[in-house]
Amino acid sequence: MEDAPRISPDGQVLYFTRGKDRDVEAHVSRKTKDGWSQPSPLDFNLKSFPTGASHSQDDNIIYFASIRPGGFGSGDIYVSIKANGRWAKGDNLGSPPNTKYMDSEPFIASDHMTLYFASDRKGGRGKTDIYVTQKKGAGWSEPVNLGSPSTLSLTTANPF
Repeated sequence: MEDAPRISPDGQVLYFTRGKDRDVEAHVSRKTKDGWSQPSPLDFNLKSFPTGASHSQDDNIIYFASIRPGGFGSGDIYVSIKANGRWAKGDNLGSPPNTKYMDSEPFIASDHMTLYFASDRKGGRGKTDIYVTQKKGAGWSEPVNLGSPSTLSLTTANPF
C-alpha cells in the first residue's frame, strides 16, 4: 500500500510511503518525459524498522518519521542530508520536538526553519493534532499546537 505522498515544490520529485503494518519504507519517484520513474527505496530506510512520511523542499535535506532504536518515543522525526548522491542514515531531531508519544508526518516549510508535524502527545485537542516548531540554533523551539479547526484562520498570528 502507498501512503503519505509528498511532492517537491518544483513538481519533479514524489516521496511516499510503501508497505504494510510495521514493514514500511520511504520511497522516491522522479518525473521523466514519459511519466514517473519506477519508485525506489530511500537510503535511510532501516530493515525491520518502519520509516515513512518524508518531505524535502530541495532534494538535499529530507525530514522523515520513523520508529527506530534510540528514539524518544513511539515515533520520532529525523533529518537526513544527501551527500554524493546518497541520503545519510538520518539524525533524530531530539527533544523538542520529539516526545515519548508518536511524532510523525513532518513537513518542512520553504524557509527550512519551520517544521509542521502530527503528534498524539498529551495536551492535544484530539487523538492526533498538528504542531509547529521553529529551528533555533542547533535545536528546535517548544512545539505549539495549531488549535482546533474552528480556531484556525489564514490570518492567525505567528505563534513565535
